[in-house]
Amino acid sequence: MTEKTNARSVAAAVEQQRVISVLRGTDSGRVLEIAEAVLEGGIKMLKIAMTTPGAAAILETLAVRHGDSAVLGAGSVTTMGETTEMIAGGARFIVCPHTDRRIIDYCRDNDVFVAAGGLTPTEVMEAYLAGVDLVKVYPVKSVGGPEYIRYLLRPMPFLRLMPVGGLDPDDVADYIRAGSVAVGASALPLHSERAELVSMEEIRDRAQAFLQVVRNATN
Repeated sequence: MTEKTNARSVAAAVEQQRVISVLRGTDSGRVLEIAEAVLEGGIKMLKIAMTTPGAAAILETLAVRHGDSAVLGAGSVTTMGETTEMIAGGARFIVCPHTDRRIIDYCRDNDVFVAAGGLTPTEVMEAYLAGVDLVKVYPVKSVGGPEYIRYLLRPMPFLRLMPVGGLDPDDVADYIRAGSVAVGASALPLHSERAELVSMEEIRDRAQAFLQVVRNATN
């Protein structure tokens, strides 16, 4: 039997970097450009949202270009079909907005790191009991932000949480200090009305800012 190493290596990358960049958009070419800028900014963990047209092709292209230097995954995964398609295309981790035991079991059986979503204490515990590597707390800002993470961890300190939804470099440190293992952060500035107008320099700077804030929060 082949030793399973992928999920462990992704877990190590999460512990080291603690920021997963979320890539989504309506233009696959533009999303690829954004991905390159994020990588140049230093974030090496990227997930392509399934709501992006051509998500599988984007992932495959990035896997060919950066398979040895980046940790690529799929986000907003809601079906088994999406799960198997993205893993076949090179996804090393899967992130779901909900908890689906079929997806979780499949990922665990195939040595793929998996995060599933929950918001209430019951939902978060259900994801944990299903065997996920991380619990995605989404949309975290709508229920109290970093303080909500603290509230969840007080009775359940064993949880490994990844808050997602509306995070900017200015507030990421608070989530890390609250006990989050990692954060999911949009590659684009949150208030940019037109993604095509955001420069690659701004995206690189944003990636660098996320990493610097995390380093400062953990030192």
